[in-house]
Amino acid sequence: MNQFSIDGLEPDITIYLDIESKKGIERIKKFRQNEINRLDVEELSFHEKVRKSYLGLSNKYPKRIKLIDAGQPFEVVLDEAQKEIMDNLAH
Repeated sequence: MNQFSIDGLEPDITIYLDIESKKGIERIKKFRQNEINRLDVEELSFHEKVRKSYLGLSNKYPKRIKLIDAGQPFEVVLDEAQKEIMDNLAH
């Protein structure tokens, strides 16, 4: 179904900011109190399944999906994301 909806188009690069589900939920509660959506209030098991799926995709398409550990300090995450984007532009 996804292939039908994108009509064969895929991005050149996808930056996947990965974080443990429990830590991600904690960040949402701490930093986005006024922007909670229906996905944010799902059970931990839901978030773990979603994360597992994204990790599977990043393993399946490692040249396109660049995984960055979002549990690192913001500046490190930003630097790694910028490096991945610049490396992709160079090719």
